[in-house]
Amino acid sequence: MMLSFIGSIGYLAVEQILNLTITDKTDVYSFGMVLLEVVCGRKYMKLSTEVEFLGRPAEEKVDPKIKGKIAPACWQVFTDIVQGCVKYEADERPTMGEVEVQLEYALWLQEQADITNIHGGSIGYLAVEQILNLTITDKTDVYSFGMVLLEVVCGRKYMKLSTEVEFLGRPAEEKVDPKIKGKIAPACWQVFTDIVQGCVKYEADERPTMGEVEVQLEYALWLQEQADITNIHGGDYVLLSETIINLKP
Repeated sequence: MMLSFIGSIGYLAVEQILNLTITDKTDVYSFGMVLLEVVCGRKYMKLSTEVEFLGRPAEEKVDPKIKGKIAPACWQVFTDIVQGCVKYEADERPTMGEVEVQLEYALWLQEQADITNIHGGSIGYLAVEQILNLTITDKTDVYSFGMVLLEVVCGRKYMKLSTEVEFLGRPAEEKVDPKIKGKIAPACWQVFTDIVQGCVKYEADERPTMGEVEVQLEYALWLQEQADITNIHGGDYVLLSETIINLKP
């Protein structure tokens, strides 16, 4: 039987492609591919160039927009996470809970490096309590992760001081990276923006836990997969909502 997949084929684990098996471990594989897209600034699997592209070291594939911004210690943990997520054998992949713990550790390593790097650092990813009094908790990691998610869909650093007033005031739908515009299903987008808005709340105690974020991200991925399966003609999705991401108190 010939199987025809419409949508995000590059994010599907081999067992999902071959026999339509969907488990927690297929979600882990998809999440690993999303993490790769974060650092590469492009869809990781492009059939026309994948042989040349995939054969290069990951360090050479880092998006020029964030090149030089990732601390070596954070990068080492991040690449270990990704390599675990995209293992061929499903039972060799970590659980999403284990991925969550390692991502929190990677973010913590980045934050520590940024604090000591007084001439630079990713200030746009720091929660207000971290900037004002150097408080670092699980909820500051959640804030940073929310900002990373925004960068994924925007294809650029979200906080640019020279343009932030105009840029931040626009609906999130207008900021989606042209490379993925039309590829995000409305149902997935709604859950995704809810996740982001929760992560970047000004008050730390109003943000979700990383565990809650994990559950909602898995749900968003599932909604995208279901939409792609039913989108038999492969047409672009249209986002009619207008979501303002509020980073102020």
